[in-house]
Amino acid sequence: MAGERAGVPDWEEISLLPVKAKVAFAARCARRMLPYLGRSSHTFSTVDLDAIEKAIRISEEYAAEANDFRLITLGEAMAAGSRVGRLVYGLPHLGNAPIANAIALAAYTAVMTVAAALAVTDVHTARAARDNRGDRANRADRDAILRAIRAARDVSDDATRAATDFKELADRSPELFLPFNFSEDLGLLQLEVSKRYWYDSWSFPTTLFPPITEAVPEKQPVEDLDPAPPLSLLFEVGTLTPFEIQEVISLVGEMYHGLTGDKLIIDSTDTFEPAASLVPQGGLS
Repeated sequence: MAGERAGVPDWEEISLLPVKAKVAFAARCARRMLPYLGRSSHTFSTVDLDAIEKAIRISEEYAAEANDFRLITLGEAMAAGSRVGRLVYGLPHLGNAPIANAIALAAYTAVMTVAAALAVTDVHTARAARDNRGDRANRADRDAILRAIRAARDVSDDATRAATDFKELADRSPELFLPFNFSEDLGLLQLEVSKRYWYDSWSFPTTLFPPITEAVPEKQPVEDLDPAPPLSLLFEVGTLTPFEIQEVISLVGEMYHGLTGDKLIIDSTDTFEPAASLVPQGGLS
């Protein structure tokens, strides 16, 4: 049952939801976690936050669409997914920041599920166009169908990968998900589904869920991470100018941030006298 572990969703029950309900759930997960980003060891840039917000918004709009009225295009969903996917799989240190990673993964899962659904629709559209042409159907029609099928397969693989990675993150760090109570959102979607006949084009607007408070509750998820190891730099006096030393430290700081997600802070500096060389006198006896 959902809520067997407080706050952690039941993945088997999620798999039974219609596509738009899955999109609504993934977008809701990302939306719920956004206020907690300040507790993460990684802070997204304004540009990256805008990309995540856009992916969530596109997903919410798609889930809220009635019937087959398409406000979101495949190209728009793919563009948003590409930007968030770069954050998830292009920043190696993001794996050391579970909260930030979970937000990006949930947003990526939502928008790529949208893209996968739209890609499948394009396959049906291409086939319908060929059928309408009847005897006039030609190689161009067949090529269009094959391109649509390949695109749908590739996008579906990306969506499945993202959903799997999000699930694995939740299973590895269930304590991070306790304050979010995702099982409550799953229950609301299941209740809505139980009122209707099965049909993937149902709409699931954000109004199904209670408002998300801007204030972060006292019971906050805390990333239980080991601090990044200290780093020591040793320069031999006279071999580099002060400007060159500053450049080296700046470069090392950028590399350090890329690998760990932490900023390099100079804690202290010390000057050492060169050690005297010990030369034996009179040979060895």
